[in-house]
Amino acid sequence: MFKNVQIQSVKLNQVIVKDTYYNNAFEKEIEYLKSLEIDRLLAGFREVKGLKHKAEVYPGWENTEIKGHTLGHYLAAISQAYAITNDISLRKDIDYIVDELSDSQLDNGYLFASDEYLFDNVENNKPAWVPWYTMHKIFEGIILAYEATGSKHAYNIMSRLADWVYSRSLSWDEKLNLQVLGVEYGGMNDCLYDVYSHTGKKEHLMAAQKFDEIALFKALYEGKDILNDLHANTTIPKFVGAMKRYMVLDECDPFYLVACENFWEIVVNHHTYITGGNSEWEHFGLPDILDSERTNCNCETCNTYNMLKLSKGLFQITGKKKYLDYYDNTLTNAILSSQNPETGMTMYFQPMATGYFKVYSTPYDKFWCCTGTGMENFTKLNDAIYYIRNEVNGLEITVGRYISSELFLEDIPLRLKVGANYPEKEESNVTILDVEENKHFIIKLRIPDWCQGSYIVDVNGLEEGIAKKDGFIYIDRRWNNNDVVNIVWKMAVTYERLQDNPNVVAFKYGPVVLSAGLGKEDMEVSKTGVDVTIPTRNMDIKDYLLIQNMTVEEWLSRITDNILKKVGSIEFVLKNTDEDESLVFKPHYRQYEERYGIYFSLFDINSGD
Repeated sequence: MFKNVQIQSVKLNQVIVKDTYYNNAFEKEIEYLKSLEIDRLLAGFREVKGLKHKAEVYPGWENTEIKGHTLGHYLAAISQAYAITNDISLRKDIDYIVDELSDSQLDNGYLFASDEYLFDNVENNKPAWVPWYTMHKIFEGIILAYEATGSKHAYNIMSRLADWVYSRSLSWDEKLNLQVLGVEYGGMNDCLYDVYSHTGKKEHLMAAQKFDEIALFKALYEGKDILNDLHANTTIPKFVGAMKRYMVLDECDPFYLVACENFWEIVVNHHTYITGGNSEWEHFGLPDILDSERTNCNCETCNTYNMLKLSKGLFQITGKKKYLDYYDNTLTNAILSSQNPETGMTMYFQPMATGYFKVYSTPYDKFWCCTGTGMENFTKLNDAIYYIRNEVNGLEITVGRYISSELFLEDIPLRLKVGANYPEKEESNVTILDVEENKHFIIKLRIPDWCQGSYIVDVNGLEEGIAKKDGFIYIDRRWNNNDVVNIVWKMAVTYERLQDNPNVVAFKYGPVVLSAGLGKEDMEVSKTGVDVTIPTRNMDIKDYLLIQNMTVEEWLSRITDNILKKVGSIEFVLKNTDEDESLVFKPHYRQYEERYGIYFSLFDINSGD
């Protein structure tokens, strides 16, 4: 347990998800992971050690200067999946990879899929792409393998590799240290603080601190928005690392926490779209300039992966509900949205401009960064649903997300079952099972930001003993088997405007972002960056609505009368527009076969705009 964390996220193996959409997403990811040839992912590591090839390296990003990054993601993903399923075949794969990495590790601790010259190049200001970024992915995989299995081999690999980082960083004076930090390094501080939490070696702590970018943290500590033109997925992990430092070390220094909180506030409130995603062509822009930057290259999925890490940790430290609200919204509308539910393939960019479509990776020849984080996203879908905290007045269990699932706490013992089916139904429930008679504990329910302040909560039909505080419902009582908390979070259609163009709006129904299907015509793709596939829009697509019979403001004030839910479905049509009945909106995470529109400009039909 980290020193400065009072709220604990329960372990992956303590939660079973029952939601059919989530389970399909998990199963598709597992199918993909099991289809990959492990020896091809390990090929570069064996080559560096001079070992005989067992297979050829995969193409795409795995045959570039960052080869090996996918192995890190893959090992992390199967370690998470093993923790959830206890699947023996996954355990065998983990053990095999760990053994192969142990064989491939050099005497000085170096472990990588390319020779060490790339790290020399960073220090000599020569081309290297991003070796420290790749190293972070390798560390993460090994750390999660150790945490899932307790493997001594994994521990030794992790510790010796951190020794190598320490030894290398000893030669960095302040100038060279800053030069190293000028090249994307992922969350090297994050993973090394994790290593230190396991080993307790001061050398590992010193290595972690070499990757703390103090000048950046100071600017955000002071509340300055300096994000314009910064590469988003370079920047976000730095703050995940700052947060990890605060969690791991007993410094009682608010500097790192405040910097992270301010960074989160700035990103979420001034750089984020309705889905929870951020960035255009991987970079932050000016604050509150979002409409002007809507393109086919918005919202790199790695960014949301890392923002979820940051949000979860900030909730565990502070207990503030806003971090759970963001997590819930973003997991649903950006992460679930990033996977093709038929193939399991995942997205790099998530376009916010109207008329584009979702483009997914291909299984064996791309290996983008977002392919790797996608592996991790969909093997931890039961994470961050429940949290526990040991209070003076008893155990507190927080239900942070309303997903059909079961929580098992063997040491109490207790089984807590949540039944939910959002967005189809407003009703959900929490049932207490396998508990001793008159067991005292507190159930803490997050009041979702989307329920518009309207809800019903009772226990066995009675509303006694229920309190509200700081956006949560607290139920403090003695519980018995088959006690049921009945919950109704009222759902309604709502809208959000973009700061730099209030005429541009997007819609939600309860927790889900809605998008309109815009057809399958001419769904051609092109390439950008390093072989990243993106959608094209070589045709005129109407991205506005003409409001009839009233003004735009009147139409929005009556939004629940003007966007109507179809009977018996989760589809919506418009009223009092020039697109009545012709545009059909549905949850964006289920929109994967055609062009779509999340944002539309609204104009009065007689305005002349």
